[in-house]
Amino acid sequence: MAATMTTALALVSGGALVNAAPAAAATACPSGKLCLYNGANFTYLNWTSTSTKACLSVEGYHIGSYVNKLPVTAVVWKWQRGTTVVGDPSFLILGTIRSGGSSSDTLGRWNNATFVCTGGEKPWERY
Repeated sequence: MAATMTTALALVSGGALVNAAPAAAATACPSGKLCLYNGANFTYLNWTSTSTKACLSVEGYHIGSYVNKLPVTAVVWKWQRGTTVVGDPSFLILGTIRSGGSSSDTLGRWNNATFVCTGGEKPWERY
């Protein structure tokens, strides 16, 4: 009976360690950075930025998960002909990443993003 209980606890402990990996990966994004990952659960780091007022061109990359340890919000933009955004009619806001925010899975909503801008920067002001 004792051997069975020890084995059961080891299996549960092993499962807990595997499930804790995404949270550990999120803490791996250094303080003062925006980290954008290609995969869900903070896998395949594609971009990091320390800039609080800039735009990153992310066209051709997927944003599967993210961690924002910058003191500013980041905005995810898509260039799309015929849309209406104040300032420029060809950009659409796909979403925002608040300061201190993270997501382990964007569910593919940002796979067609073209820019991620921080600190109120606009892609048409930079490119």
